[in-house]
This record gives sequence, C-alpha cells and structure tokens, in this order.
Amino acid sequence: MVVLSIFVNLLRSENPNYNWLIMLKLKKFSPFADYRDTGFGSNDKAQGARFMDSNGNFNVFRTGLPWWKKLSLYQWLLDMPWWQFHLFMILYFSVLNLTFVGLYFWAGIDHFVGLFAETDLERFTEVLFFSIQTFTTVGYGRVNPMGVSTGIIASIEALTGVLTVAVATGLLFAKFSRPMTKLIFSKQALHTKTSEGREALMFRFANSRDNQITDVTAQVILALDVAVDDSGASWKYYNLELERNRINFLPLSWTVVHYIDENSPLYKLSQQEITDANAEILILIALFDDTFAQTVHIRHSYKYDEWTWGHRFAQMFKPAPNKSSYTHLELDKISDIEKLGG
Repeated sequence: MVVLSIFVNLLRSENPNYNWLIMLKLKKFSPFADYRDTGFGSNDKAQGARFMDSNGNFNVFRTGLPWWKKLSLYQWLLDMPWWQFHLFMILYFSVLNLTFVGLYFWAGIDHFVGLFAETDLERFTEVLFFSIQTFTTVGYGRVNPMGVSTGIIASIEALTGVLTVAVATGLLFAKFSRPMTKLIFSKQALHTKTSEGREALMFRFANSRDNQITDVTAQVILALDVAVDDSGASWKYYNLELERNRINFLPLSWTVVHYIDENSPLYKLSQQEITDANAEILILIALFDDTFAQTVHIRHSYKYDEWTWGHRFAQMFKPAPNKSSYTHLELDKISDIEKLGG
C-alpha cells in the first residue's frame, strides 16, 4: 500500500516537467512520426510560452545577425498597414526634397536663373518648389540651374525621383494585388458538449469581407508539453481528427469541431491536466479567394487559457428583415457564447 501511495503521488505530481499521468493517458495515441513535421522543436526548455500568437504570427525573435542583414525593406514596406505606408512615403518625399534644397543652398542659389524672391523665406520656398518639380520631373522651366554644381545636383535629384516613382509604383501594385483575405476567429475555443451530448473541442471563424471564399480546409494540431523520461518534458504534437475538415463555401461561419472520444488525445484529460501540459492548438486554414483567384493560408492559435469550459456558441446569423432573400450574418457575435443548460 505504501508503494502504491508513493506511485499515485508521483502520478499526481504538480511539476509540469513530469506529467506522467498525462503521458500514460496518451500512450495509445501516436504523435507525428517526426516533430519536424510541424516545424517546431520538441525541447520544452528551448521554446517560448507560445508557438504563435492569435494573429498567426510565429513567436520567434531572431538574433545573432546585424540588423542590416535581417532587414528586408521590400517586405517591411509590403507588410506595413496602408496608413503607415502613406506616412512613410510622405516623410521620405519631404526629407529627400529638403535634403536637396540644402544642397542647392550649399552650392549657391546665385547659380539659379529665374528666382524673383527677395526675402530668405521666399528664396527657400522657390528653391523648394524647384526641387519638387525636378524630383517629379515636372520642370515648369521658370527656374533653371546654370552652374555646374547645381546642374549636377539637379541631375542626381531627377534620377532619384524617377527611381523613386518606379519603386513606389511597384510597391503600390504589389500591395493592391496582394491577397488580403480577412477571417475573424472566436476569441475562445470551447471545451463543451454538442446537442447530441458528445464531448467536443470547437472554435469558429467567418469571413469579415464581402468577397467570395470557396474550397476551405482546416487542419488542427494539438501541442502538449508532457514527460517522456526522467530527463524532463518534451513537446508532443497530435493531429486532431475533425468532424469535417473541408467545406465547399464559406458564406456564413464555420464551427470547426473535434470530438473528444476514445480516438482523441484529449480523452479523459481534465482541465487541470490540460493546463499542466501547457496545451495549445495550432490551426491552419487554406482557402480559395475568388477576388484574387489565389489559394490563401491563414494561421491561428488557442492557448489553454483561451479555452472555455461548459459553454456553447450563440447563433450569429438569421433571416434578414422584411423576409428578403438575404441572410443576416452578425459578425460582432463571433465570440458570443451561452452557458450549457442556460
């Protein structure tokens, strides 16, 4: 009895590095044959608190290289929001023109023909407008550089302007043509029971825009930090079988359901055991965006503290008023839940 008691206490150990009880429950389930199938490592001591954030960005901070070797200006400009892109272009345009104005004053504005300004402010304004006209290759022709130094500066500015317009045009086209499918996910995943009384883990998402989305597939991976031997814990990854992993169209919302039964790695795991195992579900959605005629991949993640027990999702669509042919999809209710039995 003493030996049995010691063994039970060991199984109930609160040390997350030795979740032996969880490992015993998972013994009959085979994780991915190779942890590299997911792209993440297995060593829990080499990982952060979360694999990816709720926006699908990998929680990886790269170090060891100088910043100029890691920086991709094209990617940075392409990924930034539109308002930041426009602000950057305005600042770039302003700083560059002010720089050339300074060079013209350094070379001497007495080498310009056509300046009618009398005060310093008026001279600065005229040279600034000349710089803008040269930069944009407008060149109205009233003010002209006559000296060699001002002519060289004006030529360099004209070339810089042409290159800037070409690059900016390419960036604008790339940003406009880039698929920008916007899915919204529920703020929490639900560990609940279906209307048939089956235990299940579920979440839902919907298209927040009016574009047409077809051929949607979902893959859900469960990551558990569990003990494998006396050396400590290790990440194990399980591909969760879904009620359905593909739908033809996404006009409304899709509630993705994983049934927790004898074939599920979550079977008989308590809420505390899931917490101790630092559980996280990694989600990969693939879909065809009709607007861009491209296949788009979207990622999402739910950590164990974003799981809610004993609730169900509230209805988020209904017939439109006046009995029209439309269905009213209420996107603001994507995360609305109701208590079971309520």
